[in-house]
Amino acid sequence: MNIYENLFTAFKGLAQEKTIEKIVTGNSYTAVKLKDSSIGISYTMGSFVSKKSNYYSEITTLDILSLITGNSSYDKTVSMALINALNFTECLKMPEDNKNSGLLNQIVFNENTKVSMAGFIKPLAEKIMCKAKNIDVLDYGKNIGSEKDFFRNLKSADYLILTSTSLLNSSFQKIMDESGENTEIFLTGPTTPMAKEAFKETRVSFLAGSHFIPQYEEQLIENISLGFGTPVLKKFLRKIFLKL
Repeated sequence: MNIYENLFTAFKGLAQEKTIEKIVTGNSYTAVKLKDSSIGISYTMGSFVSKKSNYYSEITTLDILSLITGNSSYDKTVSMALINALNFTECLKMPEDNKNSGLLNQIVFNENTKVSMAGFIKPLAEKIMCKAKNIDVLDYGKNIGSEKDFFRNLKSADYLILTSTSLLNSSFQKIMDESGENTEIFLTGPTTPMAKEAFKETRVSFLAGSHFIPQYEEQLIENISLGFGTPVLKKFLRKIFLKL
């Protein structure tokens, strides 16, 4: 299974039909806007100092999609934003995940429930902590948790909540491999590609993502260019979920 090849295959046809209007990069997120006004976003992973928007101006939509299979974290960022733009119409059909209720309803909470979270999402973690005694968190960027302890506990976790930035820094497969055979895996965050076919060969059972709200297009693009992150951008996004 290669998740990146799956994503390329899933969106190759649409990429051949669509044209990119612009790419907007901020310190926190990157946005790709298509000429049909669809927009997709992705967390800005890796250095983009030498790769401003004009770096991609002579590259076709299909070429940018193919960057998802490469080694550059920032190239993956741009490609994932494109994927989310290509998938915008499908995202509109998906149910709203108000206050993470869609995700939380998938977890059977009891005194023994063990949850692992790779990538700290504070609002979600707080809600889980109210219901489960056993939650283990690992976040390299925020210096939370011990990698050794996390992977040891992951083997017996009932649930793994994995942020979609793992697809950008190429840690997705490693974390999947370290999880227990019976661990149910949820992928979450605004970067998440909400595409069932891309995860058909994985143990991911639930996707939680976002799409932009059309009437807030200008505000979304402006705030991305100013470098704002999720706390600001969430006002211009609709949270959605997809059961696999």
